[in-house]
Amino acid sequence: MSTIIGMIGCDDPTLARSMQEQLKLSGYACENRHVIDLSQLLDRALLEQPDVVMVVQPTSQAEELALLQELTLAVASHIVIIGVANDPRRILASMNAGAGEYIDIETWQTTVRESAVRFRQRAMSRADTSDFGKIIGIAAPGGGTGVSTVAANLAISLAKKAGTLMLMDLRLDAGVLAPLLNLDPQFSIADLCHHLGRLDDDLFSQILTPHPSGVHLLAAPYNFAEIEKITIKGLRRALAMGKRKFPYVLVDLGMAETPLHEETLSQCEQLLLILRLDYPSIRNTRSFIGRLETLGFDRTKIKLVVNRYGQRYQVKPDQAREALGLPIEALLPDDVSGVNYSISVGSPVVASNSWSKLARRMCALADSLVTAPATAKV
Repeated sequence: MSTIIGMIGCDDPTLARSMQEQLKLSGYACENRHVIDLSQLLDRALLEQPDVVMVVQPTSQAEELALLQELTLAVASHIVIIGVANDPRRILASMNAGAGEYIDIETWQTTVRESAVRFRQRAMSRADTSDFGKIIGIAAPGGGTGVSTVAANLAISLAKKAGTLMLMDLRLDAGVLAPLLNLDPQFSIADLCHHLGRLDDDLFSQILTPHPSGVHLLAAPYNFAEIEKITIKGLRRALAMGKRKFPYVLVDLGMAETPLHEETLSQCEQLLLILRLDYPSIRNTRSFIGRLETLGFDRTKIKLVVNRYGQRYQVKPDQAREALGLPIEALLPDDVSGVNYSISVGSPVVASNSWSKLARRMCALADSLVTAPATAKV
């Protein structure tokens, strides 16, 4: 573990900056974005997954305990409370709610430094045991690219390698992954957001729909009216819990047009863009890449995947590479009959026709995404 991230939640800017300096002096990565007020702490911790979270105790004990309980569910961080030391019952309640350490605010300057050094030495003395999963987005710069078909096949291919995987359907206006996998979800991401206040690992597992391949689907809502229940806070929690539970979280983003999609993109370690080799699709892909760059997305995380390759009158792959300024990771061959059959029976090509050229190319694409051995965590 070469870099240890420290995060500070504090409503006093002066105190927060002083604590930041102490963490930096102790060898922590603690940038300005890691120093935030308490109202934003949970969301930022979900996004950053820091190694240590230092929380300056709010006045309200109820607020403190609620924050600790949510942090404990959302992150695997070492949580340190800095607060008053003259109330043993409050200290005990904080420890029971998830705090790993309690520091007297009257002597914080010395004690925080000692705590930070002690945790860093403990972390550096062991091998990197981080087993958070990888979030992989899959998006379509335009319609008709077959993005969900690729997502379903890729999910099963990755699950075969890793033992299990979480698949999230963020094509909220369509929600086609369930029928593609012949699943009938009883719950969706809307239910997760609706029950966010009592969401724990058990409830999270119940909301997911398992597939025999090891894929666990977090479905899109079946009813269009349910979409309005989906919140960015709930989405962040779903992604964070998915990373803790599964070696891979694969997200079907569709055309990624809403703030929910932008939030997901900000957390993706890799992004597959599915396109066809025709001029409208290449133009849409170029525009999409430009939009990603305006959002600050690192283009080195993007992998181009051509679907339905081999049709007549297509643009040549080399021309597409030149136009888009990125290499093409995979050419998935056109297989109309095989794909139509797989959709009809609810069994992706990699399962229903595993020896086909398309299935073998899907498996090769999955191989390219596996950068290190991943083991099942469920």
